[in-house]
Amino acid sequence: MSMKLDTILRKRKKKKHILERVKKKTTAIF
Repeated sequence: MSMKLDTILRKRKKKKHILERVKKKTTAIF
């Protein structure tokens, strides 16, 4: 159970990281 939660949190962190990278790219463009 805790392991499942850990993987979900990790996936969410990865998604957040990707979103932040995209945001930085968009701000650099504009």
